[in-house]
Amino acid sequence: MDRSTNAYVWMMRVVYAALSCVFLMFHLLPLGQSSNLAFAPDLILGLTLAWVSRRPEFAPVLLIAATALLADLLLARAPGLWAALTLLLSEYIRNRGQRMKSAGFIWEWVRVSAGIAVIFLVNRIVLSVLFVNVPPLASVLTQFGATVLLYPVITALSAVLLRVRYIEAAETGGRVRA
Repeated sequence: MDRSTNAYVWMMRVVYAALSCVFLMFHLLPLGQSSNLAFAPDLILGLTLAWVSRRPEFAPVLLIAATALLADLLLARAPGLWAALTLLLSEYIRNRGQRMKSAGFIWEWVRVSAGIAVIFLVNRIVLSVLFVNVPPLASVLTQFGATVLLYPVITALSAVLLRVRYIEAAETGGRVRA
């Protein structure tokens, strides 16, 4: 299928939503008393940032907001807080996509990791200010570290299996953005 058509873009949006739902399903599965997925890596955040930096049209703002809000509601997080932080970071990355492409993957990973650290910190501060129970710092740091370490894996799998790569100069001419 031609990668510049509206049908392809919409198909990839459905794939993004489906992958997000699969990641949510794994968080919600009862895997026994010993396993605790509450502090597993935020795969939806990693997927969102990887796709937004490479092909922003595959993950539009409303789809990101809906997916993140659904995750907030299903994972019993403060409704809307993590969704808003995810949306803010994804828009920051979306606006820096071309610069990150020219800087190379290591700098992209550093910038994304710094952004993830900021939203983890802001989330913790807001929850503390609002007197909401915050998870233990060690668990949050574990989740942050796992998310950052899995970002290259998510990016590589997206590129290899789903062909979510940076937009090439030849693809930008004449493409209809949906």
